[in-house]
Amino acid sequence: MSNTSATAQAGVVIPIDFLRVFIAGVAVHFLGFILYSLSGLGKRWYIGHRPLPAGSPKGGSETPSKNTRGRAKSESAPVAKHGHPAVVMILSFLSGLLTAFVVAHVLVFTKAFFHEEGIKHAITSAVWNFIGFDLTYTIFNAVWLDTALFSVGLDLVYHLLKQILIAVVLEAPNPFA
Repeated sequence: MSNTSATAQAGVVIPIDFLRVFIAGVAVHFLGFILYSLSGLGKRWYIGHRPLPAGSPKGGSETPSKNTRGRAKSESAPVAKHGHPAVVMILSFLSGLLTAFVVAHVLVFTKAFFHEEGIKHAITSAVWNFIGFDLTYTIFNAVWLDTALFSVGLDLVYHLLKQILIAVVLEAPNPFA
């Protein structure tokens, strides 16, 4: 077996601009930072993703009990369940890079198939990517995990903006050419 990929053996080269992929990944990371951190919506989003207390009716809430500092438990600062915040940030950044890499391939293939390019093509592809992947996954995940409507809405807004931002960064005319 050879280490050469099947596409390289066939003479097909997929033109991916890795600098633009990296820039798109960084832009998506900052979009998430602005939307979830700077806007102040992150804490409310996090609370909406917490599972409901055992025995509480769906969509309802039980009377909050007091913790040791006198605040209601629902008002206490969120605690990361999935590891250190730095690990979460690194994984988020890598996820943005991977998404940008995949979108770059989608744009190359749709350009070749539809014989279109430019920002309009990029946005159209981004919306279809959002509908096919992000929308369906977010809604299924929300129903399965019984996520608060606010958190689902914020996730959907973020994922749509993410897809459009990546596609526009990848398809924008090169200012240095």
